[in-house]
Amino acid sequence: MMRISPARRAAIERTSLTLLVVISAAMIVVGKADQVAFQSLRNSVMDGAAPALDMLSRPATALDAAADRLRGFIAVYRDNVRLAEENERLLGWQQVALPRRTQSCANWRNWCPNQQFPLSRHG
Repeated sequence: MMRISPARRAAIERTSLTLLVVISAAMIVVGKADQVAFQSLRNSVMDGAAPALDMLSRPATALDAAADRLRGFIAVYRDNVRLAEENERLLGWQQVALPRRTQSCANWRNWCPNQQFPLSRHG
């Protein structure tokens, strides 16, 4: 282990904080300078990559549209099945109600009142 003289150790302790502050400030300045310097490069890369990314995204868009159409077909099929069941249920009720209505109409057709009602109140 190397021994450092007390004078050298005091000098290192005095300058270490200042040195760390200067290095931190330099890193911040370099980081900002990098952002400015690479902004034009970033824009050029994005401008060049946009058509390629658009071309690569078209199959995904087509698959999404196909999936939407398939979901629509499934929804229509389910509605069709539901409506067919409802239609079958209503036809069953019609078969039950039609003879009753026919009988009810026949009963009313044969009904004759026992008395005649006057057509006006004054008469």
